[in-house]
Amino acid sequence: MSRYAGYESGTILSRYIVLLFLVVFVLSFSVYTIKSCKLVRIYLIWFVIIAIVAVIVQALFKNRSMVSELRTFLMVFGSIMIGYNLKADNKKIATILLVFSVTTLFSGLMQVLVNNGGFRIANQYITDSKNSLGAMLATACFSFFYLSRFWKKSLFKTIAIALAFLTLVVIVTIRARMAFVALALIVMYYYYLIKRNRNILISVIIVSLVVFFGALLIPNSIIDYLDASFTAGTQGEDFTSGRLVVYSQAIEILMQSPLLGNVQRFYQIGWVHNYPLLKLYSFGLLFSWPILALYLTILINVIKRTLHLPASGSVCFGYVCLLIPFIISMGEPTFPFGPGTVTLFNFILLGCSEKGRLSSVVSAV
Repeated sequence: MSRYAGYESGTILSRYIVLLFLVVFVLSFSVYTIKSCKLVRIYLIWFVIIAIVAVIVQALFKNRSMVSELRTFLMVFGSIMIGYNLKADNKKIATILLVFSVTTLFSGLMQVLVNNGGFRIANQYITDSKNSLGAMLATACFSFFYLSRFWKKSLFKTIAIALAFLTLVVIVTIRARMAFVALALIVMYYYYLIKRNRNILISVIIVSLVVFFGALLIPNSIIDYLDASFTAGTQGEDFTSGRLVVYSQAIEILMQSPLLGNVQRFYQIGWVHNYPLLKLYSFGLLFSWPILALYLTILINVIKRTLHLPASGSVCFGYVCLLIPFIISMGEPTFPFGPGTVTLFNFILLGCSEKGRLSSVVSAV
């Protein structure tokens, strides 16, 4: 959609997307899932605790910020359950993965062609919801990359690699810098998982040499293109578009009032673009702990699952893919649980992984 085509609360499709999600959630809801899936049970317990704390915060301080987030937490819970109860084999899940990636890339291309007018960087915020779109594009790019490793036909491998590269170009064009960083880290982490310590030092040396000598051969036009994406046109006093200044202000306020933070809204410093720090600053240690506990519970569970999987090409995609919104949460205020439905697909893949799917896509594609 072109810029300003949607409503302030989202595009014209937002209400139908939420309605469709609720229908799928109702159809997939199962009490047996809550009993059989440990992660679902833990998530549900933390959700109830967060809801109780949110009501207390609103009652004591007339602050309904945490209450307004309950819908987001509930939708994430629904996504995990949808993925866990998805009645599909690996071949169908791989097809869903491919469809998601292609449609997300199409959306990114339309943003570039309609709003930017081409693959050029004219204005930092000319793309609607660029950071949200960037996170989905990072998931799509990693999906193309992942599928390209296992496609048997060379033609399909080439197409998947080309689509991954095109998606990467779109990410750079719309200036989704945290999405680019998350994608780069995830690819390196994925290679570590499938190689572990075998020749890891040699791999790092080879990649470093390729990057170094490759940079000498890159045309100046591409250098300027990348420079404009990551260093030019930023708002604020530094490379982080002023985020570091807000971080320091939030930490200073938190040090003054560690228990309550800014729950009474005495301070106005803008939105803290770091999810854990934002919760600490907004609600203090006294009220932010259940949200941070849920955040860390999922993150630690995912990392443990990836590290305990066999070191092979069939390393579970869903667990690794969920790390993308967690990495982005270090530079954005609503990730990994939002905004809106942006990260729900990642949590659906998490549910599939908890069920034991997506661990052997090799035979599926």
